[in-house]
Amino acid sequence: MSASHYPITHIKISNSYVFVTARGQTYTVYFDLHTGILPEESLDEYAVYMGFSCEPVKEMFDRKFDPRIGDTIMLIIANLFKAYPRTILTYVCSPADGQARQRSIAFGKWFNDSPLRDKLCHLKNDFAGTYCGTLYSKKHPLAEEIENAFLGFNPENKFEPGVQEELTPYLLYDEEE
Repeated sequence: MSASHYPITHIKISNSYVFVTARGQTYTVYFDLHTGILPEESLDEYAVYMGFSCEPVKEMFDRKFDPRIGDTIMLIIANLFKAYPRTILTYVCSPADGQARQRSIAFGKWFNDSPLRDKLCHLKNDFAGTYCGTLYSKKHPLAEEIENAFLGFNPENKFEPGVQEELTPYLLYDEEE
């Protein structure tokens, strides 16, 4: 991954990762495990729901483009897959302030601009205005089942962190090995 990311702090109790941007925004990236989001139990054991929030919330058009935000979030995701290669990562773009579509576009750009695009599949969908997606290894042995299950993905009630189980902490690597 790029060395142009922000320093990251792991908060074990909530299994979240926090970083502060040059503009003073605090991003929290969180993971929720085994949330019943995939319809098949055999897949759900690998399912991880990811979300992130930003404080303070800025006005809709007040945000300046900062590539380090995407680089930092992609580094956190890269390390999750490095530690847990069979992960099926799902996310829902918050509909707050009517910007879900723009959030989906931004996440897709971050992903496409990262080395993860060579290793992970990224499926996106719009369920009646609820933008969501999933990431999984291109070598995942259940890839076909994941694609089929994503059609039944239920994005409801995934806009805030829920009950979280702690992942075994892993090191954050700056570079892919």
